Formats: sequence, structure tokens, C-alpha cells
Amino acid sequence: MKRTLLFFTILAIFSIGGCSTDEEKNTCESCTGTNISYELCDNGNGTYTLSKGEANQTLTQADLIGLSVKEYVNILCAE
Repeated sequence: MKRTLLFFTILAIFSIGGCSTDEEKNTCESCTGTNISYELCDNGNGTYTLSKGEANQTLTQADLIGLSVKEYVNILCAE
């Protein structure tokens, strides 16, 4: 888990993004894990923005490993 958190932290430093405000094209799921909140937004163009605390990173469909946005966020919060 520490390696995963470190990996996401490093990626977040190099990737800055955010969720679009267009609610029709943008679907977000969020949850709060151990001392940190997660939000994953579908940007509507095959990419997703993962917000972990104050850090953001862009993911692709391949990064979700076949999971839905909600399933992926729930796994992050379970760690």
C-alpha cells in the first residue's frame, strides 16, 4: 500500500488537472479512505481525473483495469 501511495503521489506531482464543470459529460465518484479523500471523474473523452487529497492525476481507461469509476474508487478507499 505504501508503494501505491508513493506511486500516486509522484504521479500527482507531475500531473495537474481537474474535473470539468460540465455535469452532463462529467461523472464523478468519491469516497474517503484512511485519512484521505478520493474523487475520480470521467472527463468524457476517454480520460479520467483522479484527485487524491490535494493532488490530481490523469488516468486512461486502461489504468482502470476494466473497472467502473465507482468500483475503482471503492478499491482505493479500501486500501
